[in-house]
Amino acid sequence: MSSKRKFQFIFLFFVGLLVTVLFSVVSLISMARAIPWQSANQYFEAAVLEQIVTDNASLPPIGIEQHVRVQELLSDPRLVLVDFNSEQVCGSLGCAYSVYLEQDNGFQLVFQQYLNPHLPPDVELVTLGDYPSWESALPCLVIHQLVESGLQKMQVCYHSGSYRITEKTVTALAD
Repeated sequence: MSSKRKFQFIFLFFVGLLVTVLFSVVSLISMARAIPWQSANQYFEAAVLEQIVTDNASLPPIGIEQHVRVQELLSDPRLVLVDFNSEQVCGSLGCAYSVYLEQDNGFQLVFQQYLNPHLPPDVELVTLGDYPSWESALPCLVIHQLVESGLQKMQVCYHSGSYRITEKTVTALAD
């Protein structure tokens, strides 16, 4: 094998290795950002979960608890996304989602919205955003929704005891 061929072979080998490593790193970073869902029965005490379900459903909480899932968005202070994924709290507008903040007197409802969880595979329903320009102990949340014109990105930020919509943008989806 000529030295030119050896050089080409070694060069292509290292380029392939570099591409493989980069894809692995990107994959690990994206997996690290995905916050796992867990059963609300395992996350909350029974009395707290019953109160949260009662706050969000007009029907008795019996049976709904088994469908409720949570994502801990932030651990200090605890900020929790609650997915009620039950026919009793889902409708044509989507399913009920709430965000609760743990305070000295228990968990307080700070955001509530009907959301459609059906999104493209690489898009998270709710992610942590940046901290707002005003002083806030909590980061903004970024909420994604499919709308007729594309993918809507809503930014909601904590102010005066609750999260409020501060920005909405829509990006067209590629065909």
